[in-house]
Amino acid sequence: MAALGSKLAMLQLTAREATRAAAKHGGAYHKALMERNRQLQSRACEATRAAAKHGRACHEELMERNKHYVVDPPTVETCQELSKQLFYTRLASIPGSYESFWKEVDGAKLMWKNRKNLKAEDFGVATLFGIELPPRTLHIPVFHRDAVFPPPPGTKRGSLLRQRLAADAARYASLVDTTGHDGRLHSPVLSGIPFESGEYFALVGVGTPSTKALLVIDTGSDLVWLQCSPCRRCYVQAGRVFDPRGSSTYRRILCSSPQCRALRFPGCDSGSTGGCRYMIAYGDGSSSNGDLATDKLAFSNDTYIFNVTLGCGRDNEGLFDSAAGLLGVGRGNMSISTQVAPAYGHVFEYCLGDRTSRSTRSSYLVFGCTPELPSTAFTALLPNPRRPSLYYVDMTGFSVGGERVTGFSNTSLKLDPATGRGGVVVDSGTAISRFAKDAYAALRDAFDARAAAAGMRKLATEYSVFDACYDLRGRPAASAPPIVLHFAGGADMALPPENYFLPMDGGKRRAYHCLGFEAAEDGLSVIGNVQQQGFRVVFDVERERVGFAPNGCSV
Repeated sequence: MAALGSKLAMLQLTAREATRAAAKHGGAYHKALMERNRQLQSRACEATRAAAKHGRACHEELMERNKHYVVDPPTVETCQELSKQLFYTRLASIPGSYESFWKEVDGAKLMWKNRKNLKAEDFGVATLFGIELPPRTLHIPVFHRDAVFPPPPGTKRGSLLRQRLAADAARYASLVDTTGHDGRLHSPVLSGIPFESGEYFALVGVGTPSTKALLVIDTGSDLVWLQCSPCRRCYVQAGRVFDPRGSSTYRRILCSSPQCRALRFPGCDSGSTGGCRYMIAYGDGSSSNGDLATDKLAFSNDTYIFNVTLGCGRDNEGLFDSAAGLLGVGRGNMSISTQVAPAYGHVFEYCLGDRTSRSTRSSYLVFGCTPELPSTAFTALLPNPRRPSLYYVDMTGFSVGGERVTGFSNTSLKLDPATGRGGVVVDSGTAISRFAKDAYAALRDAFDARAAAAGMRKLATEYSVFDACYDLRGRPAASAPPIVLHFAGGADMALPPENYFLPMDGGKRRAYHCLGFEAAEDGLSVIGNVQQQGFRVVFDVERERVGFAPNGCSV
């Protein structure tokens, strides 16, 4: 530390000497330069505070890159001293000559242009030149379907639920439909999501000036796309259809581009423009076709991202439920999570609020690192080259009423790396969780035994896809046997009763609840958004892990 302090003192002395050298030259521009230098020096502390403002993570990052210069154990304080070193080094270079000053100004201009990619050591210099630092996270408000598209007045909950469950089955079928048997890698653009099963929407602005668009959040696909005008065939959506002719930042992507070559079914304009065209077909027969382009996306708090690769849909049909399009947050190169990674890191999280609650807890989607909740339980994120867009986790089993569920094969929930089949996926678009048949049967039977012991009467008939429904006989739903999902590495996801014990066709004369899981017909198990509600779910691709934190929406 003594050597560090001595070096800092030398740098400060150099800065003062540089100021005196500038004073010798005289002249009007040198006088102005002196005034500018005094302003810069007066903002030295402000620059240091700016560096400190961005948190311990930035200091630790800086410390890690410079630890070989420091003998003492690294601390935040020593990292702040290193920040000052960097600041004074840059400061000392400014007053020496007219050319040096304007080079620094040019550097600041470049820093402003690329301010989304600022490194930790740039914070102080950015503050010197009045550059407004970008937020370290990108926050997007999220809305549940019923808040955006309320069911018609008088709609019975039973008929609405049956409709949703049918759409959810189509969503699941789309997930497993593109697994493929030909040994080829799955296209990073092809994905299955019938939009009628979409439950949560992100509100974003597209283009310059911005057009508001509600996009379904989908962890199972990569491409961001929306309907565009003029349309050859478009479904009816809520809000104005985006017209790229009115956006000054809209640019077509050429057929020769890497983005176009990444498409499984790329197309090209027949004219002289050489523009790239995309096509997406879904398992339920829905589809979208149009132009591959780039444009600006605007988010909350006037945060925006330029040159986002997106699809401009000119021919769209199917179950799209009035949404403007899709916000793909899968693991592929074209997903929005990957595209914003250079600025925010390859990590994002969301919290999906309880759809049945009147609580003020809000849903959200955030890109970038946020403070980690102590209650977050992490498990490994698994690769599957045949389905590279999906988020696979190593789920090891269940507990019901505090006892581990047995009676199913150890391989039932495992991903087969040779075939790419099976495994467990965390998915935002599927509502009801599905597990391999024998695993689901064991879970259901364990729950049934506990429910019977608690005095609940199982109904003889099934309700839609649910085959375990109960008359509570006046007992509260919260008395349901507790269920915990277990993952590799010791991570547990203890589900609150409202996430798995679902009310059906209530009323004073008939009120019962069903176990809210299904058997997976194809072997692909999915953790759906009903079971995720209220959890902060962290997709940390950089560190290859997925985390679950209960009560995450209120944070």
